[in-house]
Amino acid sequence: MSRLYEWKEGELKDYLSTFLERHPCKAVSEVVYCPTLERYAHAVREHRPNGVVLTEEEIKKHWAGELIRGAMAYVICDPYALGLHRPAGIFVFSAIGRFDLEEILSILRDHEYVHASDWAEGISISSKRKITLMNCENLSPDVIHYVMEVRAYENQLKSMPDNVKDRRIYRIASRNYAWNVNRLRERLKMDLPSSFERRVIREFLTSNSSP
Repeated sequence: MSRLYEWKEGELKDYLSTFLERHPCKAVSEVVYCPTLERYAHAVREHRPNGVVLTEEEIKKHWAGELIRGAMAYVICDPYALGLHRPAGIFVFSAIGRFDLEEILSILRDHEYVHASDWAEGISISSKRKITLMNCENLSPDVIHYVMEVRAYENQLKSMPDNVKDRRIYRIASRNYAWNVNRLRERLKMDLPSSFERRVIREFLTSNSSP
C-alpha cells in the first residue's frame, strides 16, 4: 500500500537541522539539507576532501545527476580517510520529502549512518577482516560500493518494524539489497577480479546474513 506524506513549508528543513542532535553518531559530522544548487555548492566546498578541487561546472553536473537519479541522501566519503576514524557529512536532498518521519529515520539513521560508520571504522567483511586504506587498493571501487550498500540495506531492513513492510520504503530497500548482492555474485563469474578480491567477496557473502 502506497503512503503519501506532505511536509509543511520549512518543516522538513527544521527537522533535518536537528537530526544529528537527536540521533547522535560519532561517525557523522553534519547532516546538511541541500534543497537548492546554491546550498549544495556551498556544502560541497565545505566538505570536500583535502586537495580535491571542483569547478562550478563540475558541481552543477553533480547536482543535476543527483536530481535525475532522485537521490535522497549520501555520505561524503574522503577516499584518503577510509578506516581513519574521521567523521563524514551527509548531504540530504529534497526528494527525501516524499517520506514521513519514520521513513526518513530509516533512510538516514539506519542506512546513511552505516555508510559513515563503515568509512570511519573500516568496512566490515567478516569478524576477521575489514576494508581499510591498507587493502582497499586491491579491490575495485565497484566492489567496495556493492559491499557498503549491502551492509547498509541489510541494517535498514533489519531495523524496520513489521508495520512498514507494506510501504514503498521497504520495497525500495529490499530491491536494492538484492541488486547489490547479485552484483557481487556476478563479479565472481568475471575474469577480472584478483584472487584477493574473490576471497573477500566470498568471505563477505558467506558472512552476510539475509535480512
